[in-house]
Amino acid sequence: MPTPEAGTDQLEQRTSQPERIAALCSAGASLADLLREINTQNDRCYQRATELACDAAQQATGCTSPPVPYALVMLGSGGRGESLLYSDQDHALILGDYPESEHLRVIEFFHLLATRLIQTLAAAGFPPDKNHVMASNPSWRKRLGGQRCWRRLRGTQPAPARSTDRGLAAR
Repeated sequence: MPTPEAGTDQLEQRTSQPERIAALCSAGASLADLLREINTQNDRCYQRATELACDAAQQATGCTSPPVPYALVMLGSGGRGESLLYSDQDHALILGDYPESEHLRVIEFFHLLATRLIQTLAAAGFPPDKNHVMASNPSWRKRLGGQRCWRRLRGTQPAPARSTDRGLAAR
């Protein structure tokens, strides 16, 4: 796992992304290669921001690990692998199932994680979604078994979504 400093540098490098993409364009890179590079860099930013947000939520709650398994699902252009240089945040959290007796503890942890995630991504140049399609919104933070969660995601995201599960991005 990268050191926090290396991960923070990854996020800070997002500000120079336009210059790096322009250099690739000047070197003759194809549009497909440029889009692939933008999406790869953005995926790495989301991955590191999720790790940092999880660590912060663990510290704030005194947990040594998340209370349940989870996945961050990128929606919108990021979920389709169509991010551009100035894409905003669109994401949801899918939480593993848990007993009702754990509800408040689980919700507190993931509210903290989502809030920190949005702040970290905003600081890296991903503005929050103006329609609040983000994991901080309880409508976009649901249990795995919740059928409404899956119906809502399917209706919003027709293409396969990328998920980030504690730092592992997969398409």
